[in-house]
Amino acid sequence: MNDNIMRVSDAVCTGCSACMNVCPYDAIRMQYNEEGFLMPFVEETKCVNCGKCTQKCPALHMRHKNRKFPTVFAAMANDDIRSESSSGGMFTLLAEKILDQGGLVCGAAFDDHFRLSHVLIDSKADLEPLKKSKYAQSNIDYVYREIRDALDKGQKVLFTGTPCQIAGARAAIGYGYRHFYAIDILCHGVPSEIVFRKYIEEVSVQHTGQKSALKNIQFRNKDFGWNCNTIFLEFEGCDRPYVNSASGGDMFEYTYHHCLSLRKSCGECKFAVYPRQGDISIGDF
Repeated sequence: MNDNIMRVSDAVCTGCSACMNVCPYDAIRMQYNEEGFLMPFVEETKCVNCGKCTQKCPALHMRHKNRKFPTVFAAMANDDIRSESSSGGMFTLLAEKILDQGGLVCGAAFDDHFRLSHVLIDSKADLEPLKKSKYAQSNIDYVYREIRDALDKGQKVLFTGTPCQIAGARAAIGYGYRHFYAIDILCHGVPSEIVFRKYIEEVSVQHTGQKSALKNIQFRNKDFGWNCNTIFLEFEGCDRPYVNSASGGDMFEYTYHHCLSLRKSCGECKFAVYPRQGDISIGDF
């Protein structure tokens, strides 16, 4: 067995996808393991044992460039922005600032099948899907490569994600770009995709009487107060939304907030500490 080939245990790997993005031979792909978490799988027929994946893996080679004691601010957007945000709306303000300067913004958005992935946008018109909390792990795919290409062209890029994703982005893109801005969120951890899919299927049957397609999902809908334990779901063909919380018996919210469905590496996260990975960290005050 060659030590250069990417072999990181489930307990260590964060699924940040840095290894896949830096592989010069595209020998690594991210796939869901049996528990529903993204893991790197090496196509050894393509691998030339260059070792770049292990050299760049932030879980194996941590790097902290920020101060241990950051400056802390309490801030919030105006009522209009804040009412459309899960928290204080600071991501929207920062993203709009970069977009106004002709830059790009990269964040997590659900697709039509409610699978979460990171996308790169260049317009305020495309900003809405990147807003609000999403209790899922986004698929990075090859967005780090897209960001590096944009930076090489002289564009500003704002990237937001979990601390481990920020570490992955910096490892894959490099530390030499002064127009790359990173925002990490105060993260609780990421749940299993398999658990999430089974949950949606079971709730649709219980709530509508049949397997109905999901048409809207909101975590922390402010219509129900400042409550991070409430989930709001709408299904096709049903006029009545499903609204429940961890205290009300919703199993996804309960297992998530009680850390029963999280990725193994989240249990001893190396990145949810000071110094933080991002240039700015945002979370509830």
